[in-house]
Amino acid sequence: MPRDERKRQKALMKQRSKQKVAAQHKAQQQALAPSSPKAILRHARSYPLYECLISDNWNKKETGGFVEILVARQQPDGDICFGV
Repeated sequence: MPRDERKRQKALMKQRSKQKVAAQHKAQQQALAPSSPKAILRHARSYPLYECLISDNWNKKETGGFVEILVARQQPDGDICFGV
């Protein structure tokens, strides 16, 4: 009889361990893919650069000192966020 109880306990521990790993994985995925716009902006600096563009006339004096720069970053889900 004790052997069956040990097997049952071992199976329960194994199941709990799998559940714990699954919960940790789910929490990681949620942290990597924020859903609200504020959360996306907060995490944007950690996303890899996708592209950086600058206007053609950036070094000409007649622009009056204004230059347009666009920086784009790719989110973990494949979407692109950018700032001007």
